[in-house]
Amino acid sequence: MEKLERSEALLALGKRLVKTLSSDEDLISDWMAHLIAERMQAVEAASPDQRPAAQEACAREIVRLWQHRYTAPAGVNALADLLPLAQTIESLQPGEHRFRYAARVLGLAANEKGESRSGWLDFAMQADRTARDVIRFALHQAAAEVTDDGDFKRALNEALGAEMQVTFELQLIELLGQHRGEQAASQQRDDAARADAARLEAFAAAAMQVAADLRSSCTADPDPHPAARPADKDL
Repeated sequence: MEKLERSEALLALGKRLVKTLSSDEDLISDWMAHLIAERMQAVEAASPDQRPAAQEACAREIVRLWQHRYTAPAGVNALADLLPLAQTIESLQPGEHRFRYAARVLGLAANEKGESRSGWLDFAMQADRTARDVIRFALHQAAAEVTDDGDFKRALNEALGAEMQVTFELQLIELLGQHRGEQAASQQRDDAARADAARLEAFAAAAMQVAADLRSSCTADPDPHPAARPADKDL
């Protein structure tokens, strides 16, 4: 990613903020937009001697707003599309090698060896593994949709060039990109994808059998013509 000069990046980021903040319905956002726009106009109109001070005043307002991008009015954070990804990861915690259910009890048995005495226990283990594969794939696809977007890339480039604090965003992008980076080789990536797909197909077949078992456990046939619900009486 080519880094913009700081002054150029600041102005580009400032213009982005002004455009997203301008609103006739939100007075605070509109006031912020006017303030930054005034600072940028002052930079453009300043003489060579006055320009450094004008640039510093403009940068100060942009930086102050950017520092509060996750609590500021909607539109301030041009990188906000990463937030739902972070919230999903925090909820699902797919990177942790633990079970989502009965974590303490299962953790005590994690080092025990031996084969399962029940096919249902094997199925539970397979379900846990398969769910993680699906979640991981979904998260990386969602991350690709965000980070491959041209507008997102430009906003990130502007923020980096303006030397803004984007540590959280970069860490999240790195986290979500690790899987793709580890499988950079085409053959290795294809082999891993085929293995994941085979596990999903095997699990799908097992899940269909579970569905059949559930249906067969029913003690009564479903009523193909359920009686119409009587109309409620007037109170």
